Amino acid sequence: MNSDDGSTLALNDSGELVDAVSASADSFVDCVDAEPVVETQVTAANASSDWSARKVFSSRNRYFGKTDSNGEFDAQYTPRTVAWSYRISAPFKAIAVGNATARTSRTPWRSPQVPCTYSKVQSVGYIFHSACPGNTGLVDWRLTASIGFPVEVAGNPGKATIRWTFNYSTV
Repeated sequence: MNSDDGSTLALNDSGELVDAVSASADSFVDCVDAEPVVETQVTAANASSDWSARKVFSSRNRYFGKTDSNGEFDAQYTPRTVAWSYRISAPFKAIAVGNATARTSRTPWRSPQVPCTYSKVQSVGYIFHSACPGNTGLVDWRLTASIGFPVEVAGNPGKATIRWTFNYSTV
């Protein structure tokens, strides 16, 4: 978003408007072959974020968590099922002016694996969550998500989109 003097404004982690700042996400916790998080800038006109991570779950290594300035993701493995949750961060909640639409999909969808999709419209304060059954060993799974919602910053409307990709396998 641009101010009256033409400078670019952004929303910091405290929800305050400041001169444009790029904030990179925290490092991944307990992950394998993680890809870098894309640096993001929050503006009302085009607020988006992308991240990707990889995890190998096992009977002794059942949890994954990632937090950045956009939200908090958690995943937990139990035999053949991976449950996940995502909570939108307070700065994004502060600029939201409507409900969030979350969509996720897990691939591959090869028989006998069970498809796993999710679509839900809820307030931005909701903890989006689901579980994907049918996870078999030695398969590379990809859970992708897109969460979009209307925002307003300093009277300017826009849309925020948070996207993430969680690659995992089980042994």
